[in-house]
Amino acid sequence: MKRRLHQEIVEEILPRFAERLQQEGVISRYNRRSFAIESWESYPPFVIKPDIVLVLPEEKRFLVEVVNPRDPKRLMGELVCAQLLGFHNLIDAVIVFFLPLGPEHVNAPAKGVRLFQAGKIITDVIKSKTPTIIMSWSTREDFSYTNLKNFILSRRPSWWGIKDNSGSVHKTS
Repeated sequence: MKRRLHQEIVEEILPRFAERLQQEGVISRYNRRSFAIESWESYPPFVIKPDIVLVLPEEKRFLVEVVNPRDPKRLMGELVCAQLLGFHNLIDAVIVFFLPLGPEHVNAPAKGVRLFQAGKIITDVIKSKTPTIIMSWSTREDFSYTNLKNFILSRRPSWWGIKDNSGSVHKTS
């Protein structure tokens, strides 16, 4: 039985990308440790298992999630969890990759593209406190790696934002 694409990306491809990014000095380390966020007194903590967290040399934590666009509930859950982690200062930025519909699909992105309309979900529905971008996962692994690396390296422009102690984001120039 062929493994699901999400599982292959999370268990094999993203760790391989992280190793390569670490060797190139783009990140200092990475992990897949779960986050536990305290909830109300009588409820257990929320436990969120990330697909991968990349830690940059300046200690910024960069969450990478992979979701199936055919599952809108899961997508919204991933975006809400990312914002919750950012609100608690457990991560500093997020990239969400949409899985392609399939390599045979006419609309499957060869290079992976930035999805501006999907980004409206973040601004219109979820008031973002954590810089987040949604991109298509490429049908070619080398393009997905390049997209991830370039997004990480673009961390200094105005989208990055700096949080103050209240959790508010202030854009840098």
